[in-house]
Formats: sequence, C-alpha cells, structure tokens
Amino acid sequence: MAAGFVYWQFYRPSRYLPAGDGFASLAVVPFEILGPVPETALSRGLAEMLSAEISKLDSVHVISPATVERYRRFRVGPAVMARLLALDMTLEGTIQRADVGLRIVVRLSDVHSGKLIWAETYEHVPAEPDEVQTQVARAVAGQIRTRLGVATRANR
Repeated sequence: MAAGFVYWQFYRPSRYLPAGDGFASLAVVPFEILGPVPETALSRGLAEMLSAEISKLDSVHVISPATVERYRRFRVGPAVMARLLALDMTLEGTIQRADVGLRIVVRLSDVHSGKLIWAETYEHVPAEPDEVQTQVARAVAGQIRTRLGVATRANR
C-alpha cells in the first residue's frame, strides 16, 4: 500500500503536463565547485536560473530544482535520479577559478545512453554572480533550443 501511495504521489504522470510523445524531460543538477570559489551560492543560483530559462522552451519538461535538491540531500546520484524520475537528459557542470575569473563547464547528457549531447565552456572575468548566471543561462537555453529544435514559448 505504501508503494502505491509513493507512486501516486511522486511518479504518476501529471495532469498539468501535456501528454504524448515529443516532450523531453530534463533536470538541472547544481554544478560541482572545483577549488576555492568564494561564491558557493553561484552553483545553486545557476541551476535555478538555468531551470527557469530552459522551462521557457516548448517540448521540454524541466524537473523542479526543489525536487532535484531533495534527491541530492539523500545522496542519490544524477544517473539514479534520472532513472527514478524517468528523465531523458541531465544538465550538469563544474565551476572553477580560472586565470582572471570563473570557468563554467556545462554538459548536457542523454540519460538512456550516457552519451554527451553537448558541452560548452564559458569563461567570465570577475563579475556579479547574478550577471554570470543570467548570461550563462541564456546561452545554454539557446544551445538546447538549437540542439533539440524546439521553439520558445515566449515567441508564440
């Protein structure tokens, strides 16, 4: 009975999401911080901003950052989380100190095959974290839109 409740509560298809094929499910995993980066909130903020920008794309369902955080609190790895949530893709990356600023590496991976769909490195001179998050999120959303061939809801 408990298993039925858990499925009904967390895994049944939502009545709020369109049914049918043609939709990709994606989760943005907070980026790993490599080395001493003073803006540790940058990782979580970047994941939030990426989720917001990508959710504007048609045919892409973005898992709530709160749901992803719940799985991370229980130390569930991205691959297992992706299987449990029936995801198609994960967006992960790293943040590290570069010569004169920050280096942010973004990776979009296919959950089913484990193959890398797309990856990019963004170099930023020291700037406000909000500015870095916005620039990277918009650039990544544009790349995902191009890679998946989807339109933006705001453009309709």
